[in-house]
Amino acid sequence: MNVYDFDNTIYSGDSTKDFCRFCMRRHLSAVWRIAVSSPAIFGYIAGKLTKTETKQRLYSFLRTLSDVDRDVSEFWKQNEYKISPWYRKKKTPDDVVISASPEFLLKPVCEKLGIKTLIASRVDKNTGIYDGLNCHGEEKLKR
Repeated sequence: MNVYDFDNTIYSGDSTKDFCRFCMRRHLSAVWRIAVSSPAIFGYIAGKLTKTETKQRLYSFLRTLSDVDRDVSEFWKQNEYKISPWYRKKKTPDDVVISASPEFLLKPVCEKLGIKTLIASRVDKNTGIYDGLNCHGEEKLKR
């Protein structure tokens, strides 16, 4: 069994940032919502918000999308090329992927790659609300 991080390992870049940019290009409402939530980053830096709280505020833009599944599907059609070629050659059926990115975003591409075990942040795709903590740092180890 091999365990991999997704962003900047299997995927060249940060899939969450890329998905946010993708949605901002497609939906004016996402631009507005992300702009309104951006001060949360300063709250995180100042220690007033946790990483989970900060990302939850960012993901509130999901409430403005009419069909998140369609957007995720279109995102992967445009961004699947960013899956590293070395991973496609090296992958094994029992690989585990663990990521701070939302599960709803990574699940479709992991299924396509044949990755059966995905551990990621559980975020409601319609509201942006977390079920648990952001899967980062010590939380990755716990899971």
